[in-house]
Amino acid sequence: MKLRLPALAGRLSPARLRGLLRRAPSTADGEASPRSSGELIGIGLAMCVVLSLVTLLILIAAPATSGCGARAVGDGAAAEPVAAQVSPGAEPTAPAPADPPPAAVAAAAAPPAAPAPSPLIGDYECRFTRGERELAPVPCAIRAGSGGELRMEQPGGAVRLSGTVTADDAGFRLSGEVTCAAGPCPGPGTRDLLFFSEGPSAYSAVVLIRGGRFLNIDLIRKN
Repeated sequence: MKLRLPALAGRLSPARLRGLLRRAPSTADGEASPRSSGELIGIGLAMCVVLSLVTLLILIAAPATSGCGARAVGDGAAAEPVAAQVSPGAEPTAPAPADPPPAAVAAAAAPPAAPAPSPLIGDYECRFTRGERELAPVPCAIRAGSGGELRMEQPGGAVRLSGTVTADDAGFRLSGEVTCAAGPCPGPGTRDLLFFSEGPSAYSAVVLIRGGRFLNIDLIRKN
């Protein structure tokens, strides 16, 4: 709602009220008669009420104007950071990289875990049966080589095993040679022998030897 303050202030200005106070009612002969004290008091109260109303109307209209100015200033203040960001010639700065969590730093600094040792590694007793003849058992072992591979080691005996050992679903495979100090023996050269698991600590294989007979090999873990 628009308030017509200038028109209202002109009609109820203090100068006009003072004129009313000076303008005494005329008598029959044209001379001004003095006002009574009651009339003066009434006019004074009316003047106070009018001045209070004018002051109140001015105070009511003032916040609307000041609020618009505050919004304009606020909008200008909010626009300054945007203008600073898009100003030509300014180089954008990249955000600082976030620090990795301590757990990630510790995991990166820790050396890779060593692979678990093969369950095939250990000391065994090698038993050989050539045809119907059982030979004396000899110690043998499966060891981890320098390159991580598994190797069969047997220091002595009438029949010796040597080569590389790899795990198999059935047990393990020996890729190597079977050599004999004396008696019938498999042919020379590298062969692939499959040792079947006979339990948690025993493996066995069969090799054809000369003369149509078989060489039975049993490995028993020394645990």
